[in-house]
Amino acid sequence: MKHLLSSAARRMASSEALVRPISMAADMFMGTRGCLMTFHRGASARAWEKLPNRDFYLDTNFLDQFLWHLKQRGWDVVTM
Repeated sequence: MKHLLSSAARRMASSEALVRPISMAADMFMGTRGCLMTFHRGASARAWEKLPNRDFYLDTNFLDQFLWHLKQRGWDVVTM
């Protein structure tokens, strides 16, 4: 019985019908929340062939475009 209840609780917690109103109430009381994005390393794509572990690099031109896109949509972009 305990397993069935915990399974049902997980389904309810992940359902949009429950999460959305809780999220809206949290915004009213605590203000909006942020989003943390982390990237391993940034480098120009031209330099990638010379870099070790190049799968961990992000193209700096793409990063500039991504941050511009967020700012255009009203996001406040800050650094840590």
